[in-house]
Amino acid sequence: MDLFIDELVLKKKEPDWKAIQRFAAIILHRCETKGLRGLERVDYLKFPVSSVKQLHEPFALAEKRILGESVSAKAAITGCLIVCAGPVQSESHLMSSIILATGKVTIQSHVLNSIIVCGNDVDIASHVKNSVVLARGIVKVGSFVRSSAVESGKERPLGRFGFFCPSQLGIDVEAVKMGLRVRRLDANKVLGRAGLEAGDVILQIDKTRVATPEAFRDALRGRLLNGEATLLVDRKGNIREVPVKLAR
Repeated sequence: MDLFIDELVLKKKEPDWKAIQRFAAIILHRCETKGLRGLERVDYLKFPVSSVKQLHEPFALAEKRILGESVSAKAAITGCLIVCAGPVQSESHLMSSIILATGKVTIQSHVLNSIIVCGNDVDIASHVKNSVVLARGIVKVGSFVRSSAVESGKERPLGRFGFFCPSQLGIDVEAVKMGLRVRRLDANKVLGRAGLEAGDVILQIDKTRVATPEAFRDALRGRLLNGEATLLVDRKGNIREVPVKLAR
């Protein structure tokens, strides 16, 4: 990842914009992320190119291709393709955009329909939806992650809630007709010790129905602050409640 950005940013006066778009398409395909319709509607090659050392825009950035050493906007970044050899910052949200950066990426609101590939840390103040965030450093998200692929190169907390997948709590599930069947449990981790059994079908978490693995992950993640939850489980036709402690 860093080598790709280095080739585009540091060794060329003008990046290969088509190669960047192909790179973004590969990311989407490999992550198998669905619903990124906002990206598909944007033809970045038609946007004007701004090659700047430092861009500090007092207003929103919209429909631009930007090559620079640092990029910041006082408002939203919308429909932009940014290749940066340093940090990228928006004091509002990021939408329908692609950012390739070697420096830290900071978004003070939400990220929607976007791709961030970063050789450093990524700090997002609100939620991430329908997006891909890949970072070599720490990824922090202040709210939920939904319909997105978010990967951090370091095993560190992501926001207050911590970035995790249910396997970190000792459970692996798959979608079935009624809910989510427990495929595997790790007896050394939280949910593996909670009294669940392989084959159980999880119907709800604290009265919230969970029909997909993504919904299950988001529901668990949203309850980490409280440190506890109650699962409604169907075990061979018998419905029961299973209380769990989510402290990790």
